[in-house]
Amino acid sequence: INTQKQCEKLLFQGRLTNFGLASNADSPQEKADKELVDSIIHQRHQLHGGKSAAVMEKGSILSVQRWSPLLNDALIMAGCAHGCEFHVALNEEESDCIQNIWLEYSESSVNNILSDNQAVWLKLLTQHKTMLWKGGVPRVFTRELLGLQCFGYEAKFHPLQLSFYPKSSKVSNREKINFSEYIIHLRNSGMSLPDEEKIMMQISIFLFGESNKNLLNYYFRQNQSLQSA
Repeated sequence: INTQKQCEKLLFQGRLTNFGLASNADSPQEKADKELVDSIIHQRHQLHGGKSAAVMEKGSILSVQRWSPLLNDALIMAGCAHGCEFHVALNEEESDCIQNIWLEYSESSVNNILSDNQAVWLKLLTQHKTMLWKGGVPRVFTRELLGLQCFGYEAKFHPLQLSFYPKSSKVSNREKINFSEYIIHLRNSGMSLPDEEKIMMQISIFLFGESNKNLLNYYFRQNQSLQSA
């Protein structure tokens, strides 16, 4: 039995049960997950007397047929237009890593400029750079972060959770939440080349503030030097 796969399946099942899928079809993006989704639908109906919310269609986790970055952008923009909260969902390996970071946590050189929660998440991103960048290109998560930055969101760091909320509790300037603004911000952030250093600088500004704009690039280079040594 592949324990890691089993754990990831249970984690995925828990998220589906609680949050459901945002979808343009009646089945999930991955055909292998159809049986799991069907069982969750049945479970929900049993718990709520057949009147439970649908797992498919109007959930919070994007799973669509013929997925594309543009569909992903549409979900981000729709969420921002309605002032929705966004929460990072870690995979099993990343979840284990951040828990271990907390268990081994001690004050570091960044503690005078970051909160404890920020310092822990910085370490996670440093150890798991592939959350943001892989194979010479930015990950979808990076694109999503830039979208949230563009539309006036801010990061809230918790011990084991990273969440994003509108800076204002009142949703405003909906007319500015459009694809043109999104694309302009992506281009200005270096996504069209793509320019890794420029992009990571923008992500650092969003997560850790303007005064800490070089944090991710600095720790990525430091980590790479340690791995090469």
